[in-house]
Amino acid sequence: MTDTRAACAPKHLDSSDACGKSNDRQLLQLCRAEDVRRAGSLRVEPAGVAPLAVFHADDSFFVTEDACSHGDASLSEGMVSDGQVECPWHSGAFCLRTGEPTAFPAVLPIRVYPVSVKDGFICIARPVPDDDVYANGTNADRV
Repeated sequence: MTDTRAACAPKHLDSSDACGKSNDRQLLQLCRAEDVRRAGSLRVEPAGVAPLAVFHADDSFFVTEDACSHGDASLSEGMVSDGQVECPWHSGAFCLRTGEPTAFPAVLPIRVYPVSVKDGFICIARPVPDDDVYANGTNADRV
């Protein structure tokens, strides 16, 4: 892996936002923070949204789309290290903070979401179809 530790270093997010609304968009409650082990991940499947991966790295939480942009593998099954997740299929890697690929064969970024933690729950703004690829549940239209 390329040394991207500085670029992928977690930025501690303000967790004062409530799971309610963010910029007039309803926030989506994904899971309890305690359900995501340190240096680990959890796949979540909210109704009406493609699967997401919740990561706990360097005392911060991150949420990305769960599908790798290279091979459609579940990133929640990958190894988390130095602010990155390594795809379990082909060892491509992505920065958890930016979604940018950090190791070949991954060349397309993955979608990341700003996270808020309220009352022990991890939340993101509810994705809308115009924002992303959630209409069909895959990232195939970006390839």
